[in-house]
Amino acid sequence: MKRPLLSLAFVALSSPALAQSEGAASAASAAPVTSAAASSATANRITTVDVMSISPGERGYTPELAAQGIQGKVVLHLKLKPDGMVEVATVQTSSRAEALDQLALSMVQRLRYRTSLPTPLTEVLAPIEYRRDTLASLPEKRCAEFMLDAGYYEKTFPEQKLRSMPVVNMTAGMLFLGKGAGDLSQRMKWLKQVEAAAREIRNACEREPEAGYLKTFTDLAVAAKP
Repeated sequence: MKRPLLSLAFVALSSPALAQSEGAASAASAAPVTSAAASSATANRITTVDVMSISPGERGYTPELAAQGIQGKVVLHLKLKPDGMVEVATVQTSSRAEALDQLALSMVQRLRYRTSLPTPLTEVLAPIEYRRDTLASLPEKRCAEFMLDAGYYEKTFPEQKLRSMPVVNMTAGMLFLGKGAGDLSQRMKWLKQVEAAAREIRNACEREPEAGYLKTFTDLAVAAKP
């Protein structure tokens, strides 16, 4: 099912960390678990925590890995000790990059999971997403970098359309929500223009690899005829 663009910008903003590094003085607290999740955890002793988003230079995700276009999401199945530390970690869903899967498995060994449940969790599914791009980095991204990312995505996820790339979703959502004021008809027109740009960004970047990715995307949206 295609994800509505209206929700995309919220995906781009990372949610609060759900685990903290052991001994870290300023580690973030876990987000509260909803009542539905609490019921599920009580019944099955397993729940899914929010996505932890990791950028280049953080937690072992080196700029060198990112520069190769290597990115993706791994979901780990964790069995926890009573104190919230990880006892056993296995890959539930691979990122399709062995380097990222191993980074995630190594990283969670240093995390302590916390929730607001009266009964501590014993098992969780922990999604960890390695993203080359952030909202702050998009203005500096060149089309040549996007083409490298696109090549990796096409090779690694051949069953997916390029339109599903996280960076394309992030950019489309940012442009749509950043439009600001306007009546419903104007915003729907802009939505269609942004979607048209998302479909054309690969061809445009292929033509001008040294152009700015975000500027190219924005220009395509402005020029699009809905």
